[in-house]
Amino acid sequence: MYYNHLSRKERYQIFVLLQAGKNKKEIAQLLNRHPSTISREIKMVVCPHFLVPKR
Repeated sequence: MYYNHLSRKERYQIFVLLQAGKNKKEIAQLLNRHPSTISREIKMVVCPHFLVPKR
């Protein structure tokens, strides 16, 4: 199965959008991703430092 990984920036955007009260479908539309991709990402246990984009 072929798929593209989410970038650090996208992961951070998911975090910010969740904090802003957006739901999975809205986030998927904003990031031009499939809702299941967003759902899987949210279910993953990710260390907080992975969510912060490198400067």
